[in-house]
Amino acid sequence: MSVAAPHGDAGASLDALWNPITIGSSVTLPHRVIQSAHEHNYGAPDFVLGEKSIRYWEDRARGGAALIITGAQTVHRSSFGHSARGAEGWRPEARDRYRRLAEAVHPHGTKVFVQLAHWGAEDVGNQDLWNFRELWGPSDVPSMGYGEHPRPMEAGDFAALVEGYLQTAANAQAAGCDGVEFHAAHGYLAMQFLSPLYNRREDEYGGSTENRCRFAIEVATAIREQCGPDFPLGIRLSFDEMHPTGAGIDADEGERIVRVLSATGLYDYFNITGGAGYAIQNFIAPMSSGLREQFVPYAARVKKLVDVPVFMAGRVTDIRAAARLVAEGHVDVIAMTRAQIADAELVSKARSGRLDEIRECAGINQGCINRVFQGRELSCTQNPSVGREAEWGLGTLRTADSPKKVLVIGGGPAGLKAADVAASRGHDVVLYERDDRLGGQVALAAELPSRTEWSKVIDTLTRSLHRRGVRIELGVAFDTSTLAAEPADAIVLATGSRFATTGWSIARGERASIPGLQHTRVLSPAEVIHDPSAAGEDVVLVDESGGYIALGIAELLADRGCRVHVVTRHLFVGHNTVSTLDLPHVYPRLVAKKVLMRPQTHLERVEPDGRAELASVWGGPSEHVPVDSVVLVMGRQPNNDLYQPLSQTPDLELHRIGDCLAPRDVDLAFYDGERVGRLL
Repeated sequence: MSVAAPHGDAGASLDALWNPITIGSSVTLPHRVIQSAHEHNYGAPDFVLGEKSIRYWEDRARGGAALIITGAQTVHRSSFGHSARGAEGWRPEARDRYRRLAEAVHPHGTKVFVQLAHWGAEDVGNQDLWNFRELWGPSDVPSMGYGEHPRPMEAGDFAALVEGYLQTAANAQAAGCDGVEFHAAHGYLAMQFLSPLYNRREDEYGGSTENRCRFAIEVATAIREQCGPDFPLGIRLSFDEMHPTGAGIDADEGERIVRVLSATGLYDYFNITGGAGYAIQNFIAPMSSGLREQFVPYAARVKKLVDVPVFMAGRVTDIRAAARLVAEGHVDVIAMTRAQIADAELVSKARSGRLDEIRECAGINQGCINRVFQGRELSCTQNPSVGREAEWGLGTLRTADSPKKVLVIGGGPAGLKAADVAASRGHDVVLYERDDRLGGQVALAAELPSRTEWSKVIDTLTRSLHRRGVRIELGVAFDTSTLAAEPADAIVLATGSRFATTGWSIARGERASIPGLQHTRVLSPAEVIHDPSAAGEDVVLVDESGGYIALGIAELLADRGCRVHVVTRHLFVGHNTVSTLDLPHVYPRLVAKKVLMRPQTHLERVEPDGRAELASVWGGPSEHVPVDSVVLVMGRQPNNDLYQPLSQTPDLELHRIGDCLAPRDVDLAFYDGERVGRLL
């Protein structure tokens, strides 16, 4: 059975996006779509912006971004940042790197602003092995996330810090960059001064709104005096710091802050966002949040208060939505940041009417935010070229010297990616999938609550395969007889994996399985997602993964009225969803739906009378709960039955990729597909 391409909506007008806009008196952006500042951990060994960063931003410029705002460039030696790959803008060496960045993006019509930042209490004082230091802050108030107490800044510190801002701005201006942005959002030092939660000072820098704005005004005044009126200076501002209790800057205080700062006339634009470290799940919202364009109300309020352009970021992933927001007057400039991580050519594709070709960000947060929070370099789940621009970036994919007949066996993420890349290089590609749909376990994940955006990833790849002439055969179980009927030069084996249902865990290596499973119904994640009614009313879900799938299944079953116990040996349920920012969105829903989360617990056995014995990993008395079924999220096993017979086929180029090679995260499946597609 062949498959038709899914269709996108290309009818919406994007005209509002393509109008130029002037920032300050000297810089005109060619249109309204930019990439705002974000961490990527590409810093060079000498602690300044490195070549990898430059190559990354060059691809976004080549893809059409009107403006690139660099990630946070720290302005003083008292701030280093969370990563050992931080970028320090105050160093003299930074000037040459900024020059190379400007030279890389300017030929594409893109402007570049350098973001000036200091982490304050949100920093980590022992990140740099040779520079253990105290943190600086407005007051002795620690970060809620890191808990390290800062030293309240003293009179001499202010002059030194302003000098650091000036040095970084001077480096940017001398290098030919087009402007700078003062970072006063997301819990950084400047926001800490603005916030009555962090700022408990009783001198001229604390107390009233005007006093708490004093530091931002002093820095901006000094930059204006040094750099002149024609060098753009903007401010990134958390309009509401979104503290869980409403403390600190709320939207009304945000409005008062904007009025004070705007009255100075120092800033050429306001870049509106929200949140601080404790609300990061709201300003880098994941798929599971349901949030989209969440800061539009804030930007719209600021538009009524200021007479300079208003920028906004906040999960704008659809170019049509961006156009609508500008056309309706809510905002002047849209930052589509993760959207341009997922597809560096988003703007150029949109401008040429190729909306169906855009690889839309799905808010997975796994290859990007998750990696950055773990101190690793930024990438993208569905776009493995991110972070590998020099090798895999725009313009590096070459037509094959000798086109081949390539059979891709398996239509999951690895197979789809391999087929797409191979076909783009001119190979004749046929894709076989034994199921009646494409996507493999990604398609399965899309059936879980708040995960439907996974389907966009599959739809985008499917459309691409059709454009490239790939023949897709669904419902075909490929075997050696299929190869005899359709000879090929190369086979890419991407047959994926299946969920393990043996009940064995390395944490309980003394036993082959969970005793007594024969006394209840045992379901794999795939089985329970396809037919939740099979689970019955009382369900014990054993989770070894710590990922989203267990949380999603628990919510799926709870929505049907099931009583669900999620049992894990880990410190808490869903520990691997912390750094994707899913946990703060999913946990409240699970609690509201009365899902019982049982961390640091083993399913010890299932009794003959149908009760499950739950025991603490630390010992002590156990507990019995009724159970109709046990759902096992306990790893996967590769589907590699075809490998041995195919490996014995003479004169056949054979590649194994994705889970059939070794079950791993979906990021590695996409990576494998890209790698092999380029290798063929």
